Amino acid sequence: MKKRISSILFNQYFISFIISLVIIFLLPNVFSKYLIELKEQDILSRQSARVYFQDLNNDNTDEKIYGYINDAGNASFEVHNDNKELLGQWNYLFKFPKDIGDLFFLDANNNGYKEIYTVTKKKDSLFLNIIEPLLEGGIDKKNIFIDVMAEYGGVFETRIGNFNLVENKNHTEQNIYFNINSGFSSYPRNIYKLNLQQNKIIKSAHLTNYNSIYNIVNLDKEETSFIITKSNAACNKIDTTYTKRSDCSSWLTVLDDNLNFLFEPIEFENPYFTLNSFYYDSNGKDFIVCLANSRRDKEFPDKINVYTKKGELLNEIILPSGYYLMFPEIVKNKIVLFNRDNGEVRILNSNFKRINQLKLNHTWALFEIDFEGDGINEWINISKNYKSFSIYQNNFTDPVNFDIPLNYDEFFRYGIKKQNLVGTELYFQKGNEYFVYNYSKNPLYYFKYFLYIGIYLVILGLSRLILKGQEIRNKNKQAIENEIAQLQIKTIKNQVDPHFVFNAINTMSEMMLTDDKLAADDFICKFSDLMRKTLKGSDKISHTLKEELDYVENFIQLQQIRFNNSFSYKFSIDKRVNVENIVPKHVLYCYVENAIKHGLSKINNGGVLKIDAIESDKRLKLTIENNGGGIEGAKKYKKNSTGNGILIMEKIYDLYFKLYRKKITYKLIEVKTKLGLNDGVKIEILISK
Repeated sequence: MKKRISSILFNQYFISFIISLVIIFLLPNVFSKYLIELKEQDILSRQSARVYFQDLNNDNTDEKIYGYINDAGNASFEVHNDNKELLGQWNYLFKFPKDIGDLFFLDANNNGYKEIYTVTKKKDSLFLNIIEPLLEGGIDKKNIFIDVMAEYGGVFETRIGNFNLVENKNHTEQNIYFNINSGFSSYPRNIYKLNLQQNKIIKSAHLTNYNSIYNIVNLDKEETSFIITKSNAACNKIDTTYTKRSDCSSWLTVLDDNLNFLFEPIEFENPYFTLNSFYYDSNGKDFIVCLANSRRDKEFPDKINVYTKKGELLNEIILPSGYYLMFPEIVKNKIVLFNRDNGEVRILNSNFKRINQLKLNHTWALFEIDFEGDGINEWINISKNYKSFSIYQNNFTDPVNFDIPLNYDEFFRYGIKKQNLVGTELYFQKGNEYFVYNYSKNPLYYFKYFLYIGIYLVILGLSRLILKGQEIRNKNKQAIENEIAQLQIKTIKNQVDPHFVFNAINTMSEMMLTDDKLAADDFICKFSDLMRKTLKGSDKISHTLKEELDYVENFIQLQQIRFNNSFSYKFSIDKRVNVENIVPKHVLYCYVENAIKHGLSKINNGGVLKIDAIESDKRLKLTIENNGGGIEGAKKYKKNSTGNGILIMEKIYDLYFKLYRKKITYKLIEVKTKLGLNDGVKIEILISK
């Protein structure tokens, strides 16, 4: 075993492979798996404008939509096709709430055409507008009253959250949820529900904090939907007519689909100011998981609280120092924690135990986005100045790094433009500039394997040059051994074949003297055939088992004639034996000759010679058995013999092993009768494969 391991370890191919691995490991990352390439860059002509890319008419091509403030100071948007041609412009009589072109997109009626949702304001009132811009005769609803706003310092200001579509269980209604938040005025801070068929809007109770819809959960058919919010405690002073709760505390808020509290809001007192919550299904159990961020991390570290759907606390996990973001990996039943202080990612299992930890390129922000539309999110990691970006695969591998070299310190917006056969197009907006990048697999990525193969071949070539001298010496040594083996085989032929020839000539002479011409003719034919086979293979040291069997059978038949058929013979070749196996010449002949010469030739009648062959996965077993007197009898008959045949075969086996690494052994077995008398001799020859 040790020799085999050594032969592998010191093999030039293996050594070259190990050296190549070391060199490849030290190489710089020349071929990244993914590429990101700038495809489009533009400057919006209007300040506070926003650009969107949406497939509004389900033709697999995104339209470009601009939301902006028109010359009259009111809300407007334009739709352009992929060729930058203007398809239409829509103007409203009122303003955007924060003078920013916020647009939202849904296909609520499921007809293949997306609606555009906008919220506008007139003095203290908020209105909802819905239009299907690319469908003739489509939805066109304007100025649906939502709510009134409270003022602060004579200003009415609000921010609109995302629009979320939820169908009821029988799919007969489409309910649209959205949230509205005010800053210092603290009203409205509510979530709203629009029934599209009835144009009816209802709202939740005041939510105290600055809230946004994190996710809307639809469970099985027997349960209603519920809404989980993300909250931020700004510590604004709130009019007690709206709520008795303090905005200096963060409140875990979960609503049912009628915007009633699923349970009474749970308070996280100052210094906890942000709650990032989501629904989590682990092994069939429902949880609400809440990450609480602290303003005073050393005294009050960030923590994760786990609740039932009834608001009962199940677990509280105190986190190491840091400012964390949390993401549920529902597909893989894991939770991802990102520490904004040091860029460290912790991956937790369903029991909130850490299973992996790694560090990203940037420390400030991490966003998840499904580039490929397969339900598995990739990651965008962003630096604090919003200039450097890294995109990671779902398991945080194969990062692609790029910069957007602008002086804006605020990261405005990002999203997917479209997915195509080549890759995914992403857009980023900073200030009034936007950029479109194509993110795709690097077609040259797999060429790195050709580079690796080239490195291996070079190292292998060098190692072969180094070992060439030793190889030449080994070849010379092997040539000498082959020559010795050939001489040994010829020596064997010289020692064995003449002995048999003389006996054959004597037998033919006796037949001629007895005037048995037919028998003499048969003997001469068989003898000439045997000699022809002998001479034909005189330069070979091995042949097939079939050739050895034919040669031996011919020899036995000659000996039967010589000894007046005083013995019989039988071949038994197992069906699993491959008679084309290569064996040394005379591997059977030597022992058959001895069996006849020293055993069977000494008995007058009833002699039997049996030759068997059996093959297994590892070896070939040959057996020669006779009943010519046993080992002791054979010794008596051998007193006039030199015994060179057996000794020469032993030398052949040794040389054969050196040449072909095939081990050949034999053993002599005495065969006794039931009465304990010596009856015969059996030779077993084992040839390894």
